Amino acid sequence: MILAPYLTVAVFGGPQPWAPSYWYVAFNLERQVWHATDIIIVNEGEKIDGKVTVEGVLHGSKAVGDKLDFPGLAKLADPKERTTYVPDPDAPPTIQAAPFPIPVKGSKPKVIPGKRMILFLGGGGKEIVVHYWSGTMRVPPKPDNIDEHPITRNVALIDGERLFAKTGKLDAPIIPVVDLGMSVGDLREIIAAIREGREGIKRCEAMDEAKTRAAEAVRLIDSSNYRIQSKGFEILFGCGAEAIPHIQAYLEKHGFDRRITTILEQIRAAGWAKEPDLRPDEAVVPLLIYLADKEIEFWRRTLPTLEVNWWNQEDDENGQRRWELQERAQLTARVVRALGAVGTPEALAKVTEMRDFSKSRTWLRYDMDGRGGGLYGTCLATLGELTAEKRRELDFGNPGGGG
Repeated sequence: MILAPYLTVAVFGGPQPWAPSYWYVAFNLERQVWHATDIIIVNEGEKIDGKVTVEGVLHGSKAVGDKLDFPGLAKLADPKERTTYVPDPDAPPTIQAAPFPIPVKGSKPKVIPGKRMILFLGGGGKEIVVHYWSGTMRVPPKPDNIDEHPITRNVALIDGERLFAKTGKLDAPIIPVVDLGMSVGDLREIIAAIREGREGIKRCEAMDEAKTRAAEAVRLIDSSNYRIQSKGFEILFGCGAEAIPHIQAYLEKHGFDRRITTILEQIRAAGWAKEPDLRPDEAVVPLLIYLADKEIEFWRRTLPTLEVNWWNQEDDENGQRRWELQERAQLTARVVRALGAVGTPEALAKVTEMRDFSKSRTWLRYDMDGRGGGLYGTCLATLGELTAEKRRELDFGNPGGGG
């Protein structure tokens, strides 16, 4: 895991001038399957020229034996377009720090065959828009060609049964291919799971009774596919009070500390932004109170284990923990905001309890730099109590310790 750019922003408040700035293009197998209307195994024959024959249909309406022409695939005739880097067994061990293959000490190039490949096609044979992300927390200007989606980015090359696809820096002269860590058989399983999930979504949405629909949605939220899981949560939250026992059972089953991110992400995805403009249904108040109680329980258990001024210790272990607890504090604040958005007396009473709890806990009272605006400040703001005087008091306070 590469944390340095994220910790830099988290601790020092912004990207540093020396931080690298670039865009990646990523190949995500599940995303390709989700959006593809056709997934086919094709053979280029003796010459890589984009003229292919369908030798297997994994999904869609194409037929074995179909002759198709994709001129953009001819680019793969260049061996450099099919090159990856693998560990050299004859070289001393080395650490590969980059998230995509580059020629580093201890590696050697390998050209992946281009004869057999899997194509992921959108409607009418159009390319699927691939996923892009920034190399730093600071989003650099998008390259001019970021809206171009060549067919080569919707291809998984087959080497034996292993799948390879392009992933790397968008502005690189040639985007290298990476080992996806999956086989053709794994891909078949992903396709089958997505088909089953979509059938479940359709079945669930057709149910009129909220109680029955909520029980069926539980099958969806247990899916390993994020999109199916998200749709399951959307349906479940739409069931109002009927959702609450199922969410509680889900958290108890999977471990609350590990799954709270999932639950809160789904709360946000259901329309409750970090600063909700729309008032959530009052039926979810018991669920939000349950989440709030679990958060208090987590911080009550965790804060006493932290040493005084622990966040200023520059070892890797504290760096990792600092990053994780920052993320958790932000999630706790989102529970507070959701309670405030509901605004019932019961919901606001729980925010008041969290305000009083966080007020005496230094790390929850202050931001990492010692200024006000931590969880305590979020509670004050939610309750309408963050006056200018309170803000000054927090800004000029002295953190002094970790608990």
